[in-house]
Amino acid sequence: MIPIELDNNYQERLDQETKKDIEITIEKQENSYLNTQRQEQTPQFLSLISLQVTTNAKAIAICLVLAAHVLSFRGKAEVFGLTLYRFFRLGTSAVGVFAFLSGYGLTKSVEKSGLDGFFVKRFSTVYIPFFLTATCFIALFKDVFHSMITFKSLLNALSLFREPLSGLDNTMWFIFYICYWYILFFIVFKIFKNKHIRVIVMILLGCAIYYFFSKPYISADLWKLTDLHKNQSFQVPLGVFFATYEKSKFIQKYLKERKVHLPILFLHTALVCFIFGYYIYPDPYGSKISARKFNLLMASMNMLFGSGVPFIFTFFVKNANPVMDFLGNHSYEAYLVEGVLIDRLKFAKSQPEDAILFFIIVFSCAFAFKKVHQVAIKLFVSLANVVSDRISQTYDKLRMLFNKRTYKRI
Repeated sequence: MIPIELDNNYQERLDQETKKDIEITIEKQENSYLNTQRQEQTPQFLSLISLQVTTNAKAIAICLVLAAHVLSFRGKAEVFGLTLYRFFRLGTSAVGVFAFLSGYGLTKSVEKSGLDGFFVKRFSTVYIPFFLTATCFIALFKDVFHSMITFKSLLNALSLFREPLSGLDNTMWFIFYICYWYILFFIVFKIFKNKHIRVIVMILLGCAIYYFFSKPYISADLWKLTDLHKNQSFQVPLGVFFATYEKSKFIQKYLKERKVHLPILFLHTALVCFIFGYYIYPDPYGSKISARKFNLLMASMNMLFGSGVPFIFTFFVKNANPVMDFLGNHSYEAYLVEGVLIDRLKFAKSQPEDAILFFIIVFSCAFAFKKVHQVAIKLFVSLANVVSDRISQTYDKLRMLFNKRTYKRI
């Protein structure tokens, strides 16, 4: 019979293992606590303009644009009253909201995804809806296919060679405006990698565009609404500026501390009210002051108003609202159709209440057109992907063939 050996060190080993397990547990708890402390100490960056703020700001902006077009195109001072009629200039400043949001959104998009697919995305979301609206909706009402002059105007507009639909629908000048800014933005961000240089170059381009459109003998042949381009020339660079320096210490302090953003926002609003109330509202066409001074005032007003509306929503109205969401999400389609509708629907000549009907019709058409645009955009994106894949496959085959021939020669 083999004797069994007793392990006299069992209790000692058990105590050592237990002690080791306790030490490991304590170390894990300490590391977890330290990680939590580091996360709490890490500064939380706030976004200057969220997606919901963008939607809300676009909703207000499109309503102001529509109201301004009602007042300036179909309305009369004696119908709406001189007090209300003079507010049409707010529509010009409301366009600045869209331009500012474009500059901000483009910059944040590049920071997140780079420049890959830049033009495909912008072309599909901006040009395709414009193309469909111009060829279908405007051609239907304007009868462009029975007049060679208007047909050529339509072709020029679709090619973006001239100001879109000049003579057909002057409200669409913004399409050309945003398209050339897309091109300039891409070139600047492709060439320059330093964020400070990018901002400086964008601001210089804004100054150059302002100067260019200040010379009618240079620009009037292609663009009729030169003042509108000129007075909105700093909006996109301003959006790029705020998106680039959003995480800076001052802007984060502006976002987080009420004692900082409330006085600045009050001063911001006061400047808008002063410029509009003292200069623009009493003389909306600038007939009592020099053209240079009036354009500088309008450019300043557009910059302040275009950035001020999103900032107000950032601080005071962050929650979603079904009505605001609907208006904001259909703002681009509403902009595309309202110019023709305002020309065809002979309202607001005697009854200002008819303008309410105009709003309802515009957004009803915008809702329907958005459905069509979404289908067209999906088809375009899928087609673009197929073409891109075919080109890539062809390139790979040619490269392999070239490599084989080179190898045989060697």
